[in-house]
Amino acid sequence: MIKDRFIRCALVLLLVPVNLQAQHFVKADSLQKGAYGAAAWGDYDGDGRKDIAYIAQAIHDTDVFVLYKNTPGGFTVATSFPMLHTPALAWGDLNNDGFQDLIASGLNLGSGEPELNIYVSNGDGTFGVIDTFPGLSTGSIALADFDGNGFLDIVASGYNTVFTEAVILFKNEGNLNFSIVAQSFEALPSGEMKWCDFNNDGLPDLSLTGDGNFSRTYLYKNAGNGQFVLTGNHFFGGRGTIDWVDFNADGWDDLFVSGVDSTSASNYTTIYYNNGDETFTEVQTNFPVFGEPSAADVADFDNDGVADVFIAGSNEFFLEQFSSLAITNADSSFTLSQPIHADIMNCLVEAADFDNDGDMDLLVSNIIWRNEGNQLSLNNAEQPVLHIYPNPAGTYMVVTLPAGEAVLSMYDVNGRQVLRSEMKEGSNTLDTSRLLPGNYQVAIIHEQFIRVEHVTILAK
Repeated sequence: MIKDRFIRCALVLLLVPVNLQAQHFVKADSLQKGAYGAAAWGDYDGDGRKDIAYIAQAIHDTDVFVLYKNTPGGFTVATSFPMLHTPALAWGDLNNDGFQDLIASGLNLGSGEPELNIYVSNGDGTFGVIDTFPGLSTGSIALADFDGNGFLDIVASGYNTVFTEAVILFKNEGNLNFSIVAQSFEALPSGEMKWCDFNNDGLPDLSLTGDGNFSRTYLYKNAGNGQFVLTGNHFFGGRGTIDWVDFNADGWDDLFVSGVDSTSASNYTTIYYNNGDETFTEVQTNFPVFGEPSAADVADFDNDGVADVFIAGSNEFFLEQFSSLAITNADSSFTLSQPIHADIMNCLVEAADFDNDGDMDLLVSNIIWRNEGNQLSLNNAEQPVLHIYPNPAGTYMVVTLPAGEAVLSMYDVNGRQVLRSEMKEGSNTLDTSRLLPGNYQVAIIHEQFIRVEHVTILAK
């Protein structure tokens, strides 16, 4: 997910059930730290395991554009590619040979020119390169077979070689031959594009958001004749992220949007329910309003058959590196829960079942998190024992940490961080005298685990 302005990136939200059972994630691996990057899961060698293409600008190390191979022993660098800045990535089997190919766009600092390249997987760990496309940077890439000819097509956005905003649709003619479709789209760099079928006619439609004349999300209907028609649904939300999923299980995909409003003055995070008649209704949710940057992915993280959301972003309340977990409830509401850190300079959120155990795992910034399922976080026998007491608490609360160091954060029911403390091994006493009476969530971030507990603060 491409963001070119990283002012404050800090909050990651996953939506989780209200039954006090937190979705349990364990750190599985880490990639090189960096900034302003992109990432995408894909199986380039056809072994059935999700690999990761990853781009990050240097902070204390070198720039990286690498492919991490998913092996039984962890993720190892399989190959590297020439660095691209302000990048976008996507995987897809463009020639139907059973191996996923990598599409990448970004700015080549050496030449000063934007590029759009296809790295064609040969299935043996090597790649051929197609570098004859018009270059784009600071945009997005999305794949779908929009014309039903059996080959994945490519739509790419960003700034072109004369640094003008552009959205280009490339039709896949087969045998890795592509032609540019004569179609005008609202040119929106610095955002995201997603294919969808919002009207259930079996044809891929296109949604896009970004930074243009107005920060909005636009929806184009596939007319079925190789062309697209702009609908009247001009949603708020730009320079952020968009995703489609049927949140309320009515058979119609709904739209999740984060970004800024049309004035570029206010952050915006919301859901638009699909009414089934090509109109949408905005739904009031308890999402924190994230603006620029933000990143999100949609998946059923708790395997209850209902889609959940993991979102990273920033606003005036969430200024530190932390995240909250939430999952869609049975009534389509959302409840904030377990935090996971996102890197302040590298807001990436990508979900995939990398270990093939049937549940969706996460790449957040440069950390890979394994989904261990629905577990009572503080009573998991495989994890170190923590004690939080008294609960309910009054003017103080004690947390015993069995080993190492950790960071404790406490959040109110609106997801705001109200207390933060660095803890060491042994007993740690926290001053809760200034907290209002009510229910809170305590998140303890340790190098090897994340724990969440619900606590109650009594009236003083």
